[in-house]
Amino acid sequence: MRDLESRLINTCVKFGAFSKGNKIVDIGCGSGASTNELRKRQLDCFGVDQRNDLIEQARGYYPQIQFQVGESDRLEIESDSLDGVLLSGAFHHLRNPVQCAQEVFRVLKPGGVFVAFDPNRRNPFMRLYGNGKTAVSPVVAEEVSHVFEEVGFETSTKYVSGIHGDFADSAVARAVMPFCYYCDELLSRYLFSEKMAAFVITKGTKRTTY
Repeated sequence: MRDLESRLINTCVKFGAFSKGNKIVDIGCGSGASTNELRKRQLDCFGVDQRNDLIEQARGYYPQIQFQVGESDRLEIESDSLDGVLLSGAFHHLRNPVQCAQEVFRVLKPGGVFVAFDPNRRNPFMRLYGNGKTAVSPVVAEEVSHVFEEVGFETSTKYVSGIHGDFADSAVARAVMPFCYYCDELLSRYLFSEKMAAFVITKGTKRTTY
């Protein structure tokens, strides 16, 4: 799982062109692994998650990082204060995606950038994640872009495959994951199948003029 986090975050940091010292919030930080990956890349980061139990875990694992309990559609963050926002597998869980997008827009400085990564609905294997108890509803890129463009972002999309991790919930899903990874690697080698990649990564820049 840590390799998964590291490779995904590395891709997001490069795609967002985040640089050393940039102030970034990790929304949907969970137990803090993704936020720690940002810290290791010398970003000035902190994490937000709605689940108190996960925030307590994050504080225990990474005491050098600030974590806070909060809702993505009601961020307790000053307006125009951040260089970047990372949505760590959060969009596909959102109950109020438009309100979240508005909050991301509000807290970013003019020209600031958000990056979001989510499982891709067009990849058949991503539906193996979750066992009915975990809310997993993969996205398509157009859905994410549309929501953020409506509130004032210029967006672009990147597709990523070949990133593997043991994060399937059920024993059956875990048993077939090696075969799924093999198929995913094959799919990722062909340009025509790019939109079937395992992950959708969306980048948005806060417009300074309209």
